[in-house]
Amino acid sequence: MTALADLRPLSSRGSADFTLRTLDPLTDCELVHAWVTHPRAEHWMMRDATLTDVERTYMALAASGHHEAFLGLYKGVPSFLVERYDPAYTSPTGLFEPRSGDVGMRFLIAPSEVRVPGFTRGVLTAVLRELFADPLTAP
Repeated sequence: MTALADLRPLSSRGSADFTLRTLDPLTDCELVHAWVTHPRAEHWMMRDATLTDVERTYMALAASGHHEAFLGLYKGVPSFLVERYDPAYTSPTGLFEPRSGDVGMRFLIAPSEVRVPGFTRGVLTAVLRELFADPLTAP
């Protein structure tokens, strides 16, 4: 699987405000911990996680070979979290039959008091652009 961070930068495809880089569990998890334990992130299922839990989770993802995490930046400021994974390894068994080229993803917008109109759409557009830029991803 090609890492999102290895693909062309978003700015070369017309979305300079949104960029992605590989998440570093040792340097990024303090920030990510605040995001995944925030009340608005209940669906992330890490509300009670300690910083050590978050670091271990993202170290395990990085070592898995089939699940990757990325820190998303908006105008250079960390603002969202993205995970990309191979559903053959991660999706619940029996839900569907994963095929070659299938890619799973999830994203989390950082809690913020500032509202930016169209922000979530911009994040999702940037993430999908990156996923489908990989020629191994099925259309």
